[in-house]
Amino acid sequence: DNNDWLAVNQFTVVGSQGHRRRADIVIFVNGLALAVVTEATLSFLGVGLPPPMASWGGILAIAPAYIEEAWWIALFPGLALFLTVSAYNLLASGLREATTEGSVNR
Repeated sequence: DNNDWLAVNQFTVVGSQGHRRRADIVIFVNGLALAVVTEATLSFLGVGLPPPMASWGGILAIAPAYIEEAWWIALFPGLALFLTVSAYNLLASGLREATTEGSVNR
């Protein structure tokens, strides 16, 4: 959310050069989650990867046509997308907590 973004940016400005690198890692991991969601969204809308290439968004786009016969076509790509983005977000949150000044674990 926006408070996390402000906390990371504020930490980047205030911290030393070593802390700056750690904050950059947090931003990079958040960017990975955003990239996964962006690719899936574009593929779902039909402007992402072309049809021969597998994409979670592309699979979710065709899933409604087969939902009565093969419900798993919608369930598993959606679940994989959710779990992947959640994992990246949890990783970024953990890295942010671990690299913030005044962290309890230090």
